[in-house]
Amino acid sequence: MYLSLRWAKNELNEEKLPWVAVLAAGIFALQSFNLPVSMGTSGHLVGGALVTIILGSPLAAVFILTPVLLRA
Repeated sequence: MYLSLRWAKNELNEEKLPWVAVLAAGIFALQSFNLPVSMGTSGHLVGGALVTIILGSPLAAVFILTPVLLRA
């Protein structure tokens, strides 16, 4: 978590801040839907990979998903 806070301090600017807010809200909403797979199992959105791809850093995923998972 410390490294993700350091990422936010160094890399988060006014251009990325709206992305952080939209991704956090969207991932929170989308992870609540379970998609039936097979044999009684289900899957859901992998938000960490989505954030890493869009913002370009796995530390951004930790920064965004920590409060999302704590709230869920």
